[in-house]
This record gives sequence, C-alpha cells and structure tokens, in this order.
Amino acid sequence: MADDKSESDAGAGVDTPRRLTSALAGALPLTELSPEERLLVNAEISAAISERIRSVNFGEILDAEGVTTVALDDEGHMVRYAPGGTSGRLDDE
Repeated sequence: MADDKSESDAGAGVDTPRRLTSALAGALPLTELSPEERLLVNAEISAAISERIRSVNFGEILDAEGVTTVALDDEGHMVRYAPGGTSGRLDDE
C-alpha cells in the first residue's frame, strides 16, 4: 500500500515506523529488520521493561505465590522474607 507511506519514507522505499510498530507487536520478526531498526526496537523494549519494573512490586507478587525471597537491607545485610510477612536477617540465624 504505497499510499500509506509518509513523504520521508517514500523516497527510501521503506516504511520504517510501520515496520518498527509491527516488530514491537510481534507481527514482524526482528531478523527482518535492518541493524538500525533492531537497535531502535531494542531501545523501545528496554524502555518498556524499565517502566514496568518501576511499577511492579515483585515482593508482593512472590509473597502471594508463597515464594520466600532474599534482599539486601539498607546496611547491606541479607534479609529473608517468608510468605505471610515474616522476615529475618540471615546472619542472625
């Protein structure tokens, strides 16, 4: 559909924004992209992952699934967080 191409893409013969959108949606394999397009797609994926990580509380999710987790406290000590809310420093055990 040549009519769908923007003025800037028409000269190059490639509809890059549409290709990137298709790749991000999983409709176009990354192997079909140029190295430059892959770089842009990977940057978008990285940004989306970073944003999602900031909004997810993995401790709550893992606690709800019954998983014990370990993390460092503010002083650098390892702390075990058991399902149900109990916790304790590992060097105290």
